[in-house]
Amino acid sequence: MEYRTDPFAAQLGIAFSRQTDTGIITTAVISEKHLNPYKIAHGGVAYTLGCVTAQWSAAVCRDREMEVSAVSSQYLAPLGLGPAECESRLLFADKGHCTYEVSVRDGNGRLCFSQLVMLQPRETEKTVNRNFPRTIFPASEDVLPNPITGLRFPMQSPGPFCDMTQIYILDCGLDITTVGADILPKTSDDRGAAHCGLVYTCCDTGVGVASSLRGSLAVTVSSAMKYFRPAEVGPVRVTVQSVRAGHTILYYLVTAEDGTGTPVAAGQFCLHPKQELNGLAEEIMNECKS
Repeated sequence: MEYRTDPFAAQLGIAFSRQTDTGIITTAVISEKHLNPYKIAHGGVAYTLGCVTAQWSAAVCRDREMEVSAVSSQYLAPLGLGPAECESRLLFADKGHCTYEVSVRDGNGRLCFSQLVMLQPRETEKTVNRNFPRTIFPASEDVLPNPITGLRFPMQSPGPFCDMTQIYILDCGLDITTVGADILPKTSDDRGAAHCGLVYTCCDTGVGVASSLRGSLAVTVSSAMKYFRPAEVGPVRVTVQSVRAGHTILYYLVTAEDGTGTPVAAGQFCLHPKQELNGLAEEIMNECKS
């Protein structure tokens, strides 16, 4: 595999910059299409940038085709419009696995995002998927609104990045929220499976929707994901379960399945409620209803 043949990385504008003693540096320019409804980069953008950089590091520095197996992420500061730089540093490698520490900085050099990305050998014998059927469509006017939110589902999650990745809210309640996305050519990896960044974007979007149902918006503080197998059949379907809803910390468990109902990933999310954003939350919900 030529290490830069990654459709989702191309959509995000991720580019190889240079090799270092311990890894590589990549760059991207955060534009309007990468933003969430709150005018900062969607969590899935920095996450995908980090995962792609780790995979490219293994290809460039170690001549190994690897896939993401587990990721621990910390959001340290908002990533806004403009240039971003991602640097990887090899922490561990043996014959079968690699672990990279990855950091994302904005154009001012501020550390915005940090990851530990664990990689495992790719199953290269699998055929490339070239079939990308659409299965999720917006609800028609004759669909009854959800009694909790007053919204009709499926509905596309608001924000430019969810528009680009076609993330849909399928259903939501106080304890369970469901989000899904078809696998598209632009959101797949180089063999046609759902990109790990797409799976994560569904998860991060889902916990954001779940937190808004509790009367406030929340920002992701940290997450931990484990990937079981590639999602080769769409749509990706993510279930978000509330574990704890405190005044300062929200905890969620997420599970992701492919179109056959087979589990492909699971994770834990920690969010911090931002009470000052309540007015914006109400504004976004009103826009969705209209």
